[in-house]
Amino acid sequence: MEDPSDAAAVPWIEVSLTVDAGWAERVAEVLGHAPCSPVAIEPPDAHGRCTLRAWIDGAHDDDALRAGLRARLAALARALDPSTNDPSRAHDEIQKGRSHRACDARDGSPAGAASDARRGATLTDDLVPRFTVPDARARATFAGLPWRSFRVGRLCIGAPGALHTRRVDDVALRLVPGNAFGTGRHPTTRQGLRALQEHLRPGARVLDLGCGTGLLGVAAALLGAAQVTLLDHDPLAIAAARELADAHDVSSRCTFVTGSAADVPAGPWGVILANLEPGLAAAHAPRFARVLAPGGVLVAGGCPRADADLLRDALRVAGLVPERLRATPRWCTWSARRP
Repeated sequence: MEDPSDAAAVPWIEVSLTVDAGWAERVAEVLGHAPCSPVAIEPPDAHGRCTLRAWIDGAHDDDALRAGLRARLAALARALDPSTNDPSRAHDEIQKGRSHRACDARDGSPAGAASDARRGATLTDDLVPRFTVPDARARATFAGLPWRSFRVGRLCIGAPGALHTRRVDDVALRLVPGNAFGTGRHPTTRQGLRALQEHLRPGARVLDLGCGTGLLGVAAALLGAAQVTLLDHDPLAIAAARELADAHDVSSRCTFVTGSAADVPAGPWGVILANLEPGLAAAHAPRFARVLAPGGVLVAGGCPRADADLLRDALRVAGLVPERLRATPRWCTWSARRP
C-alpha cells in the first residue's frame, strides 16, 4: 500500500481530460500553463480520442487555481467549438469530409460507431478537467521525466542546462520544463519550425496566429525576423509568450495581441504562422491571403493528416498556392504562397 507520508512529500495533483484527437494540441496549450507541468498526450484510442495529463505541485493547488483552469478551458471551448462559432462554408466542408471518412472506415476502425456514440457531444462537454491525486508510481514517473535537447534545422531546443552539443550556426531556444512553455516536441510544432526556417527572410515581418506560449514566434525573432506579432485568444498564453520573448531578449521586436483569428492585423506579412484547427484555418484563408505580402507564405499547421486535402483545397480557393506538405501519419502542415 502507498505510504501516506509519500503523498505529503510529493503532493502532485494530476489534471486530466479526454478530447477528440484533432483538438489535443490546442487544449494542451491551455492546460500547460504554469503552475501546471508540460502536458502528456496519450495516443488516440479506437474512437480517435486522446487523454491529456498534466500535474500541479500540491503547494500551488487551491480552489482559485482550479476555477481559473476551468474558466480558461471553457473560454477555449467557446472559441473553438463549431457549435458556438459562426458557421462558414469552409468549416462545413471540413466537417463534411470528416463525416464521409468516418462512414468509409476503410481501415476497419470503428469511426462510425464512435461518431454515433459521440453524437450531440461538444467540445464544451469534453473540456471539464478531472483533478486526482496520482499513486506513488505515477508520481515517481513524472518526477523522473527526462528532458533532452533536440534539433530542428538550425534550432537547438531544450532546457538551459541541456544545450551542451551546439554547432557553430545553432540558434538556441531555451525552454524550462515545468513552466508554461511546453516542450516543442509535438509534430506540428516541429513542422512549423522547419517551414519557418525554409521561408523566413532576414528582416521579414511575421505573424504568429494562435501563438500559444510563443515558441514559433520567438523562434522567428531569433532567426532574424525584423518584427513579430504574436496573437492568441487566451491572455495567459500571451503572458507566457511575452515571458519567453523576454527570456531570449527579443521582446523589442515582438508585439503581443489578445484576439481571435478574425482579428488578424493588416499586413503585409512575409510569413503567417497559423497553428489553428483546420476548419478555422480554411474559413479565414481569404483574409490570410489578403494580408500576406506578394510572395509571402502561410504556414498552416495543427491539421490532422486526414484533413490535408480539404485544407489544401480551401487554400487554393482563397487564391494561395499550396507548395509543400509536411506530414506524419497523424499530423500535417501546409506551406502556401501568395502569388
